[in-house]
Amino acid sequence: MLPWRPPLTEIPVRVSVAGVVNRTPDVVIWMNQARVYTTGVVFGFELRMRDARGAGSVGSVAGFGGHQHDGGGPLLVGFEWSDGATSTNLPEPHNNAGGLSLEGASSGGSQASLRLGLDHLPPPGPFQLITAWPSRGLPEHIVTLDATPLSHAVQAVEVLWDDAPGTPHQPPQQTDGRPPAVPTAPAVGWFAEHYDPSPLPLRAEHVAARSGYSDGMTSLPREYPAGWVDGAPTTGEGELCSFCGGVYVDWVHPLDQDKTSYRAWGKGYTLPTYWMLCERCEKTYRSGDDDATITVMKKYRLWNDVDEDLRKPLDTFRRADKGSRPLAD
Repeated sequence: MLPWRPPLTEIPVRVSVAGVVNRTPDVVIWMNQARVYTTGVVFGFELRMRDARGAGSVGSVAGFGGHQHDGGGPLLVGFEWSDGATSTNLPEPHNNAGGLSLEGASSGGSQASLRLGLDHLPPPGPFQLITAWPSRGLPEHIVTLDATPLSHAVQAVEVLWDDAPGTPHQPPQQTDGRPPAVPTAPAVGWFAEHYDPSPLPLRAEHVAARSGYSDGMTSLPREYPAGWVDGAPTTGEGELCSFCGGVYVDWVHPLDQDKTSYRAWGKGYTLPTYWMLCERCEKTYRSGDDDATITVMKKYRLWNDVDEDLRKPLDTFRRADKGSRPLAD
């Protein structure tokens, strides 16, 4: 699914929401502003570190699409809105029903800047902002802010041209063959409660029709979008590899929905109707070397326990796999 981008045809309204949101003696993170558009909000964050090695590469600060060059991992950011909905920058759409995506980032020396785009206007009222940076020793911290000024500011947004085309979406880029890196999920706290280890993002067509991954394991609908075959699409447009997170996928594996349920951490989960794999991960999977596959998945997915978070869904995938077929060009 493609991330939201700020409309090019609007002049946003800047709202001051400045304040420190997390800190240790060696690391400080604050929100410095919000830019309100008619369709969403861009939140700006600043990071400063005492350590001379600095904030590291952009990939170690900004999110889950970049590679890990310095042993670090992304800053975790979560919002819990006044209506109970949540938005996070955790990987995979079923961890982020609220539509939070990376808008931009830069880093160097002991500083970094990060912009996260929210694909809707939050409801007015108090909300919680949760941050943690496990790879830098920054513990989870929660602050309470007010979204009411954001709701009021949208009235002052200037739309330049109603009939202009929207902002083009840019697909995620990979600069080499390595999978993107993510940190280990915190074992306790807000992020642990809101992270779902179930593999493979749900397609947008199914998000509204499914209650989500939870106890009870609601099944996916039996009617699929036009062009799908045996519960799976025939192209890889907008998809990621279920093992390594690569943006180029070559194979689709429809799954037997009667065999996709499993339990992990004492809860019930259900895989969606298909997984997609890149050529490299397809070869590893066909070799039967699950340890090699787990090694790849550990670099892409948040996990606390290999068996509960990675091996159980992989075993379920093997059990439910109806066979692979090549994707259309």
